[in-house]
Amino acid sequence: MDEKLKSYLEKCNPATVDQSTLDDLRTAMEEAIPEIAESIRQQERLAARFRTAASRRPQSRTGNQD
Repeated sequence: MDEKLKSYLEKCNPATVDQSTLDDLRTAMEEAIPEIAESIRQQERLAARFRTAASRRPQSRTGNQD
């Protein structure tokens, strides 16, 4: 870690947070993470379809040009 950053962080006082606030954030994250993961999976599947479709197009074009 950068020494300037390390010394700055050592000077800072830790913030106090109510436990219920942390619990609410944890609950929100537990709900959001599966949705985010599924969205990423869908985007990866769609990207794979596009890659597959793009790799097939040049072959069909070269066959039509002959």
